[in-house]
Amino acid sequence: MNENDELDRIVGQIYEAAINPDLWRPALLDFGRWIGSSEFHFYAWDQNEGRARVSLVSNDHYLDTMQQWEAYYSKVDPIRPKAVAVAPGQFFVVQEHFDRPFVEKNEFFQDFLIRNGVCWSIGGTAPVEEGVHTVLGMLRAHDRGGYSREELERARRVWGHFTRANALFVQTEQLRRRAVLGESGLDQMEIAVLALDGQGRVLYANRQAEAIVRSSAEVAVKQGVFTASDGNIAHSLREALQRAARRGHSSSIPVLDRSGRGEDLYLTVAPIQESATLPSLLCRPSAIILLRRRNHQRMLTESQLRQLFGLSPAEARLARRLAHGKTVEDCASETGISVATARSQLRKVLEKTSTNRQSELVRLLVSLPASRIT
Repeated sequence: MNENDELDRIVGQIYEAAINPDLWRPALLDFGRWIGSSEFHFYAWDQNEGRARVSLVSNDHYLDTMQQWEAYYSKVDPIRPKAVAVAPGQFFVVQEHFDRPFVEKNEFFQDFLIRNGVCWSIGGTAPVEEGVHTVLGMLRAHDRGGYSREELERARRVWGHFTRANALFVQTEQLRRRAVLGESGLDQMEIAVLALDGQGRVLYANRQAEAIVRSSAEVAVKQGVFTASDGNIAHSLREALQRAARRGHSSSIPVLDRSGRGEDLYLTVAPIQESATLPSLLCRPSAIILLRRRNHQRMLTESQLRQLFGLSPAEARLARRLAHGKTVEDCASETGISVATARSQLRKVLEKTSTNRQSELVRLLVSLPASRIT
């Protein structure tokens, strides 16, 4: 591979890392090899707190070393303040600012860098937000001497791409964070959720949806398309998708279990309102599917009810039984207490949950979002 091809490959890796943070390490390792460095340190520095928010190193055995750096040596680091002062898009070359006599006497170089197998470095910064910037340092061993002109020229050819990729990384970080939070929340829901495009192709499915599709004989994903085994239901589903996409109307479809081995399902097709700030050009979702088993209902655990309303263990057990359709008499019989005691517990539960009647209590309990984490 000639030099231009290698440059193109490295630059491509760096831009890919801007979208997928897991690729930063291999991308920076390849960048380092190309310019003759042996290690790197990539971190976000918070000037207000005087610490690194995140820290990525070329090799995990440097993680303990980075703890030493954060605890003490970052305070006496003579390189970072100079590197931070360099204009974005430019990089700082250590050998151009610190000569060997300085290195031989300086605590940071002698007790930290050289002791950990590195010394000379090039680096620079890119802003993240007010008071926070990312810093990349590419380091090499002391006995290898400073970077050559050829190596520095190679670094300059990549550095502008790195700063632009880093800006993309920062700009898309909020989107990644939202996606993680959204997916985590959807996976905790008791309702199965699928996002479909106009042709019924599945663009997303939470864990509940995946579990229902795997176990049900009535719905399936075939060649990427969500469908029903019953022809009439499949036709109704296609029409519901069209109504959602064209007119923004929701539809509900019962999916009855014909095998006798599963459960009836209730399916709701709802339109997706596309964000004006983040329009989707590819794989545009047009509808969301909400899918629920007829008899499946997860209640808050006794522990969760106790934490939420301050119920006693006995009161929490009674509340759960009532929410599952039991009568006070049933609860008394199942727990071996008198009906009078059960009614006394119910009065306390009503008081603690700020409800007035048993029916109101049940509506409250079944409406609470139950987490899959128990």
